[in-house]
Amino acid sequence: MNPQEALDAPRFQWVGGKKIQFEHGIADSIAKELLRKGHDIEIVTENRNMGRGQIIWTDGTVLIGGTESRADGCIAAW
Repeated sequence: MNPQEALDAPRFQWVGGKKIQFEHGIADSIAKELLRKGHDIEIVTENRNMGRGQIIWTDGTVLIGGTESRADGCIAAW
């Protein structure tokens, strides 16, 4: 994934025990497999607790950035 794709991908978080919260958009196959293994899955509609991020990646020559679509943010490099 490029930086923007990585930041836009659905997130998850372990809440405790076997409970895992997912943002909307997680692949059904992932949720079904975790359910099969006995996990408690919750799809959250508010993702305030899923973290925020900005990324600047470089290959040594080119800078490529991504910013959070879930909140205000920007990318800055010099």
